[in-house]
Amino acid sequence: MASVDEETRLPAAVWSTEIGFWEWLPATDRLTWLNDWPARAGVHACDGDGHVVQLYEVMDPEHRDRLEPAWHAHAAGLRDRYEVEYRVRDLQGRWRWLAMRARIVEREPDGTPRRMVGAAFDVDERRRLEEDVEQGRREFEAAAAAVPAWVLLTDCERRVKFSSRGAEGLSAAELVGRRADELPGCIGSATFATWHATVVRTRAPAQYGDVDAAGRVLDLRLAPVLAGDEVTGVAVSVTDVTDRAE
Repeated sequence: MASVDEETRLPAAVWSTEIGFWEWLPATDRLTWLNDWPARAGVHACDGDGHVVQLYEVMDPEHRDRLEPAWHAHAAGLRDRYEVEYRVRDLQGRWRWLAMRARIVEREPDGTPRRMVGAAFDVDERRRLEEDVEQGRREFEAAAAAVPAWVLLTDCERRVKFSSRGAEGLSAAELVGRRADELPGCIGSATFATWHATVVRTRAPAQYGDVDAAGRVLDLRLAPVLAGDEVTGVAVSVTDVTDRAE
């Protein structure tokens, strides 16, 4: 049978879409595009016979081991669809993140995949934003670990989202996900709850002093985390100022 006949071809409307549609024949490793997405996206088509070989030539070598596990899992029925993301060199020689989503639509009588159809997406902007966010997170954690204060990030319900260190016998990782009132010490006190609620309500920073069970004088500072006009959390620093107080 022909790989793509007139009944298989997509309507003309898809030619203006940002999605690339394709079909792949595993037996011959032949890929056929159903629209002109590769040219419009500025990436190598890698079409015709020997698709995988062509793709490996432009793919990030570190991502080549992503294809086979995704394919075998779908071919064996362990996953409902073939889904993978990887980087390739585009026609300008720049790295570009692409995503592929596909399903096997025809099988041989013995169950061997005969034909798969799918879609290609340019996800470069989204992946770069994720990388920027991850880099920002690492930088924030490094900066928080470098200061003498204990730094926390909580949501509006006082649940810990980040802690620069452990406290009261709990590691930093063990603190994450816990509500402040579940924790011992100044962070679990009713005073902290009151100030935290005030910062969320007023969207204004606050500062107050406290003394822990060991007699240490603590300086607590709270600042709202804003997304537009909405408070999404509260940043907290706890500093031991006993020497200063004395």
